[in-house]
Amino acid sequence: MQIKYVHKRTRADGTPYWVFNPGKYLKDALGVTFKPFDTEQEAIEYSQQVQDDFYDHKRRQDRKFHIQDDTVNGIFAYYQAQDEWIDTKPSTKTTFKMLMSVISNARLGTANIRFGDMLAKNVSNDHAKALKTLIQEEYSPHRALHCMKVLRLIWNIALRANRVKHNPFSKMRIKAMKPRTVCWESSEVDTFIKQCDSYGYPNLSLLALMCYHLCQRPGDMRQVTFTNIVDGELDFIQEKTGTALSIEITDEIIERIDALGRSEGTIVVNDETGNPHTRWSYYKQAKKMIIQAGLPEHLRISDLRRTGATEMAESESTEDEIRAVTGHQSRDVLNIYVRPTRAIARNGMRRRFGGRRK
Repeated sequence: MQIKYVHKRTRADGTPYWVFNPGKYLKDALGVTFKPFDTEQEAIEYSQQVQDDFYDHKRRQDRKFHIQDDTVNGIFAYYQAQDEWIDTKPSTKTTFKMLMSVISNARLGTANIRFGDMLAKNVSNDHAKALKTLIQEEYSPHRALHCMKVLRLIWNIALRANRVKHNPFSKMRIKAMKPRTVCWESSEVDTFIKQCDSYGYPNLSLLALMCYHLCQRPGDMRQVTFTNIVDGELDFIQEKTGTALSIEITDEIIERIDALGRSEGTIVVNDETGNPHTRWSYYKQAKKMIIQAGLPEHLRISDLRRTGATEMAESESTEDEIRAVTGHQSRDVLNIYVRPTRAIARNGMRRRFGGRRK
């Protein structure tokens, strides 16, 4: 079998690693994504398994495979015909489809069929635990957590309709992931932007700066257009929460927008294609720039939102001022989101004691 989608890369410290980087058709069909490996053999074995899975997928499509109502895939199909699905936001639907694909294509142990082809009535507590472990090992604890939450939701809907007799996912101990608290140092932001500029990614530099200065998600900033700029402010609606915001644009952002020489369409485009960024293209490019700049590999472009909000707190902005920028509706959520720092503690003491030091 021809080995596809496997590429050798080098980390910032010079050590080699291998990645599985599938095409869009594979991602859409199977829900597989970019995946790194420490050894070439691991990457090859994973690639071979994906190719086998895709062959089976095509065979079922060619035969116009009919989803049985009483299988796991049948439960998924039932869910997607209900109001709970119809009323779901498009961005959430995209995420759920990906998670359902991961679940459906999982093979437990030496099973000859995928999880999606199992009879729903046969799914036991042991199957639920094994599935969670498998997804955690194949992908990440984060992916496993969300898969279990989706299954719990869908099974509850099926249970109310008497399509299943019990919910094996209802009593699972699904521990919430600890809130991510990673922030960039200001010097790291500067290094990243310089790397993007020198590499020929000025749009990615602008995207990072917008996330950092305006304390926003990259998913929102990749979609805003020039029509969202009104009187020096960026007026837009956050995709995740539906919150409407108007935020003053900084001079540095304006200078970079002007330097790009465009005035229509999305403000930021993919530097490689000239088209708007997809949901993952900016993330991949940012990861590449982080590695090439020699920055800590745990950094993510999405962390720039938290970094900006934390810097607002350090500058003694009030909670209401920060929420007006970030779009958080709850002070409790904001308290989790903003990372406590020495500067915040120091500013608090100075405000309390008027800057006096003994």
